[in-house]
Amino acid sequence: MECRVKVFLCADGRPVMGPGRYALLKAISEEGTVKGAAERLGWSYGYARRSIEALERAFGRKVVQTERGGPEGGRASLTDFGRKLVEEYERAMKEVREKGLKPIL
Repeated sequence: MECRVKVFLCADGRPVMGPGRYALLKAISEEGTVKGAAERLGWSYGYARRSIEALERAFGRKVVQTERGGPEGGRASLTDFGRKLVEEYERAMKEVREKGLKPIL
């Protein structure tokens, strides 16, 4: 038996961003589109959009900046606040590991 820890960022004391939403933001920053990020994670586009909207509602700030598609499709990038969330989540994960705990990814 082993003990594992699930890391969440909270808004108003409620867990809002865990491993899945962290993975979504990382994938958006690397893929450059919400669609590409969703495909990478095996998520539907709608589920990815709803996850972004839930983050933005919970924190009251934009997390992802999107540009509508054209012939080459749309683009997406993290806002400064979105990048801050990713950095904070990574810092928390590092802290968990430094304490000898195993996070659930």
